[in-house]
Formats: sequence, C-alpha cells, structure tokens
Amino acid sequence: MIRKSSLFILILAIGSSCCAAANAGQPVEVVSGMDEFSQASVEAATKEGNPGIVVKFTGTDDLHFYADGDMALKLTPKADGVVFGAPVWPKPGQFYDEYEKKNIDVFLKAFEVFIPVESGGGEKDVTVAIAGLACTSQACLPPFEASATAKVDLGEVKAAVEPKPAVENIEPAVKDVKATSSSMATTFSKLFAALLGGILFPLMPCVWPVIPIIVMQLTGQAKESASKRYALGGALCLGIILFFAMFAIFAGALKYFTGAEIAMNDYLRYPKIAAGLFLGLVVFAMIMLDALVLTVPASVASKSSSGSGALGSMSTGFLAAVLSVPCTGAAIGGVLVWVQTQPTMISILTFILMGVGMSIPYALLVVFPQLLNKMPKPGTWMEIFKKAVGFIFIFAAVKLMLPALNADQIIELLLFATVLSFAIWMWGSWVGFMTPPKTKWTVRILALIVIIAGWYLFMPNLDTEVQDGSSAPAGSAMKAGDLINWQHYNQAVIDEAVAAKQPVLIKFTATWCTNCKVVNKRVYKDAEIAKLIESKGVLAIKGDTTTRHLPADVALREVFGIPGTIPITILLMPDGTKNELPAIFDKEELEVILNTL
Repeated sequence: MIRKSSLFILILAIGSSCCAAANAGQPVEVVSGMDEFSQASVEAATKEGNPGIVVKFTGTDDLHFYADGDMALKLTPKADGVVFGAPVWPKPGQFYDEYEKKNIDVFLKAFEVFIPVESGGGEKDVTVAIAGLACTSQACLPPFEASATAKVDLGEVKAAVEPKPAVENIEPAVKDVKATSSSMATTFSKLFAALLGGILFPLMPCVWPVIPIIVMQLTGQAKESASKRYALGGALCLGIILFFAMFAIFAGALKYFTGAEIAMNDYLRYPKIAAGLFLGLVVFAMIMLDALVLTVPASVASKSSSGSGALGSMSTGFLAAVLSVPCTGAAIGGVLVWVQTQPTMISILTFILMGVGMSIPYALLVVFPQLLNKMPKPGTWMEIFKKAVGFIFIFAAVKLMLPALNADQIIELLLFATVLSFAIWMWGSWVGFMTPPKTKWTVRILALIVIIAGWYLFMPNLDTEVQDGSSAPAGSAMKAGDLINWQHYNQAVIDEAVAAKQPVLIKFTATWCTNCKVVNKRVYKDAEIAKLIESKGVLAIKGDTTTRHLPADVALREVFGIPGTIPITILLMPDGTKNELPAIFDKEELEVILNTL
C-alpha cells in the first residue's frame, strides 16, 4: 500500500509589502496511490486586510478529500510566536458516493485554504500539518498525515483580528455541529450493524457443523441448576466473544505498528494457520469419536465438577466463532471496511460487538431452557449423534481448511493427520483406568514418538502458497466447462481493457469461501447471465484470493481498497464508474447493471 513520501523542503522568501505575499514553499506530496496524487504548498497571503497564510492544493482529476466527518481534511499550522485562527475553507464540490448512495461534500483537484494570523508576525518558518482521507472514484487510499513548510513574511499584526459578523459565523458553527452529529450517527449505525450481523452469524452454513455439539451441551445444561446453567452458558458465550476480541486486538496491533489492514477471513489465506486449524479439527473429531477421552483429575473433580464443563463450553464457543468466519467475512463487509478508517478502540469495539451478537441466540437458549427440553430424552441416539458430529468435524476440516494448500501439501498433511489420529487412538484407547502407571506412561511416550516421527516424515513445507494460474499467459482462459470465459487475473490486461473503454467484470473469490460458491451457482452458472456477459463484450476476470500475495488478493486491497472481504464482484464501466456487488446477490442485480451497457 502506498504511503506518504518524504516532506519538509525549505523555501527562500521574496519580500512583499502591503499585499504581504511572501515567497511560496515548494509543493510537497500529500498523498498518492492508484496513479493519482495531490500536492500542497504554503504561501503568505492577506484576506480582507487580515494577514495569514494560504495552503494551495493541486493534484490529479480523480482524487478528492472529504470535507466533513471524522476523516475530513484537517490543517494545523504552527510557527514560533504566532497564533493562527480557524482555517477559512472554500466551498466544497459534490461527489456521488456509490457506497453511501448519496452526494458528499469534497474538495477536488485544485483549491486554496486561507488561515488567518491572530497575533504575532514577521518572517517565520511555518509548518502546516495535513491529515485526512483521500479517495478516487475507484477506492479510498489509507488515511494520511503529511506536512508542508515555508519561510514566509507574515507582516505585523498590531491588534487582534476583528471577529467577523456573527451572521457569518453561524453557518460554519452549524456545519460543524451537523458534521459531528452525522459522524456520531454513522458510528452508532455501524456498531449496531456489527451487533445485528453477529446475531445472524449462527445461521451461516459454516457454523452448522458445530451446532449439534452446542445443542448437546445446552441440552445437558438445561437439566442443571440455574446457577450452573448460567455459568456454563456464560462460558460458551465468552468463548465466542474471546475469539472476536483476540482477532480485534491482533488487527488493531497490526494496523498500529505496520499500517496493514486485514479482513475477518484473512487467517484462511495463510497455509500454516489453515493447516493448524485442520489438525485441530481432526483432534476434536477424534474426541467426539471417543478415540480420546478428556478427563479431569479426581482431586480437581471432587472440588469442582463444573471446571471441565466450563472449559469445554468456552472451547466450543471459540470453535463456533472460528468456523463462522468463512461465511460471515462478507456478511457485513461495509462495517469491516469502515473500521479500517476508525480509531483503534472503535475497531476493537466493533469486532467485540460481532461476538456479543453471535452469542445472543445461545444466551437466550440458556435463559429459557424450556426451548431445549423438547429434545428427545438421553439414550443410544446421543452416542450415535456424538460420533456423527465427529465425522462432521472431519468434513468441516477438509471443506474449509485444505483449499488454502496446494496438492502436494494436502497429500502430505493428510498423511500426517492419519499418523496423528493413530497416535491419539493409542493415547486414549490402548490404556484404561486400571492400566498400571508404568504401562500407561510407556504407551503415551510411544504415542508422542509416533507424532514426532510423523511430523518429521510427512509434515509439508507450508511456505509455498497456492497459485492461481497468474503465471499463465496474460488473458489466458480458465478450464473448459464454465459457461463464462473467465480469464486469470492480470492487472495489465484489465488496464488495457479499461483504456479501450471495454467493460470489465472481476469476480473475487477463494476456494475456501462458501458464499463464493453460492454466488457462482446462483449467478455465474446461469445461462442467461453468461449470454449477457458475452453479448455486451464484457471482459470476465476471476480473481483468486485463496492465499495472501496472489495478484488478485494484492489488487483487491491496494487497487480497489477492499481489505480482503469476499465474495465481491466489481464491474468497471466504460464511462469510468465502478459498481460493486458484495456478499451474496441475485442475478437480477447483475442483469440491471449489464443492461446499462
């Protein structure tokens, strides 16, 4: 991601008299990216007889600064012995925001901002700190901070600058109040959306594999005393919230120290993390299949019979949150994009509210256990059900985690998983309660040796990531069988099509993304859509973001300003506009856009 360049170039002064127009500072780059940039310079100036400075902005056509809100352009002048007044902003222009679906106030291309001097004067070194958010018609760049400097002659201010008439001051004051109110309303609406999105997370298909075990736990809890039921249910909810809190803290720390932005499902783009989660789910499956029975020491159990239950409930909640992410990463994509421009604490609060929202349905079942009492009475069916859940965990492990690996890595990881499963079976089934301690420890040490040997022999090198075919010739097509002639992601091919005024459709997807498969089946497997794309001469691009650093994944972040949230379809129109279809959408939405071509 492009960051601010080096600033601070000092300027020589050319004196002036009554007009107080001292020499200008050499322009410095404020922000740049996506072939767009803006520069700023500082000069001495007068306005209505008041001395001051003027900050002059120049830049490319397709770049604008926000005039209102939290990320509005901010100027902070500083010079020894000088007190500056409030900046006098020019009248903003209008830009239609496709995301907000409304016109917003912005400062475009070339404009000037006058900052009066209230006290002090003479020849001074003036530094103006510049901060805010700059966007193009395609995407927003990261929030920036820059500085412009100049040596200017501010003249003499013999008295404080007379205040402007109250009538003239009303409009800026009202505008500031409205901007603050609007900003607060936006913040609360996004936080509420995060909470509401979390409530819907348990309905996502990725969470279904863990729902049976949650129901089993809650059913057992329904027969406990109220205090114990609340404690175990609270542990389940805490496990859910803990995952989102850990993710939020990690995301906040990463952004603070490196400036990098991540999305909820980013962890699936790292082969090492995906492999670790795969093996973790295999271990969970072995536990559900009774190959490994977790017990609590008698000394602990005699003191508290709920300790292991609380830990198990918390682990289940944490696992439910982990499994939800491949489906929920795009469920509230707008919120996840928004948090990247917010203070760290707001970002963390947003993620935690997702966890709180996801835990609410389970909390209601704990508070009203009569909803669970209608489940069948315990019996053989529960043992069968439990073992079936073990196979569901294996299915989830293969379905969600393995796509981030290449073919060789998958084979080697499956071999190691087989050895690991055998060692777990040794540990849990070769010994029993009555087995002598010496024999028990011999078997378990042998099991550890088997795991270590299996790791050494079969554990794959996970530094090599999945490739998307981007090394194929530019514009080469995907495999046969698709109704649409998809091309591998290639930025040069896309740029060439845009320059030729050819419409471009980019489908950002990943092999582990369940919602991506839903979109593909509902929209891109439709013969009418395929025919419409062909008849309109649309260049169809498949952007594979399965792992980090693939060309499409990099472009999604750096070119389009979207922090990895998929599925999303982006259409680049011949007139230079852009349309986005995030998450799951209907084919009719795409048809409407294509029919405008």
